[in-house]
Amino acid sequence: MKLYRYVMTYDTGLAPNPYHGYCTLALCKPQIRRTAQVGDWIMGLGSKRRGYECRLVFAMRVAEALTLEEYWQDRRFEDKKPRESERYEDTCGDNVYQPHESASGWIQLPCFHCDDDIATDTRTNRVLIADRFVYFGSDAIELPVEFVAQGENYFYGFRNHQVHNLPTRLKHDVIEWLESLCQEGGRRGYPAQQGKITGATEEVILC
Repeated sequence: MKLYRYVMTYDTGLAPNPYHGYCTLALCKPQIRRTAQVGDWIMGLGSKRRGYECRLVFAMRVAEALTLEEYWQDRRFEDKKPRESERYEDTCGDNVYQPHESASGWIQLPCFHCDDDIATDTRTNRVLIADRFVYFGSDAIELPVEFVAQGENYFYGFRNHQVHNLPTRLKHDVIEWLESLCQEGGRRGYPAQQGKITGATEEVILC
């Protein structure tokens, strides 16, 4: 069992998408989507630049992995296809790639991503799905002091993602903590950038 950690530059509800009963990672983070296996944990940490350093934005335990084609066709995730709506969770869906017999191979639905993101999103043809998760969003909670006290590169002060550098005992303690949070998990907050996106005239953003 592995524990992936990464610092979230943006928190929009797109990647991860914590709506409609599942937490899914279908876009961005191609390396994590390529290598994470069923049973692994992924935790998204707040960024220092946004004042969320050493805070937990979300955690998910991978329950299954689908190809983008399977994700598109699976009726469980029909509501994750973005559409015009007064409800934010309907507009920020991550099920945005419809298979198509063309040079690119994909039709991208109107969404928070742009055409420039297609290559990054689809170069790893894999979607991670969790039904055991917790998402705090803008209400991100502080990490326990004993975790933060371990120093940089475990939960802050690094780029991209980390997976192999946690001492075994610390990894066990962190996963135990995440398990406890997920007992009454699900979505517990709203994306930190939701207000900015809702009021923006520019729909295309990064994740």
